[in-house]
Amino acid sequence: MLVGPVHERLKQLLEQVIEAHAWNVLKLAIQSDHVHLLLQANPYALPADHARKLNGRSSHLLRAAFPQSQRMPSFWTRSTFSSTTSKVSGAVIERSMAQQAKR
Repeated sequence: MLVGPVHERLKQLLEQVIEAHAWNVLKLAIQSDHVHLLLQANPYALPADHARKLNGRSSHLLRAAFPQSQRMPSFWTRSTFSSTTSKVSGAVIERSMAQQAKR
């Protein structure tokens, strides 16, 4: 689903939300069925809030722009994974994201 024009629009929407909240993108990888985002944000904000803000805005606007997505019960699942990276090097994260892209 996240290919072609949907991919491009999603990237724009994510960048808008990220800029509005003064977050810093270290890595963004949009796959055909999921997104990997390495984000530097205020340590006092809840990671679940990051996902909620990104998913909420993008879901609403993508469903309005791409009618085929309205056949789906929801644009995003409730599944998210958040973790801190203080004990993991950037190289390890890069390798992990590259391996996920191959699947």
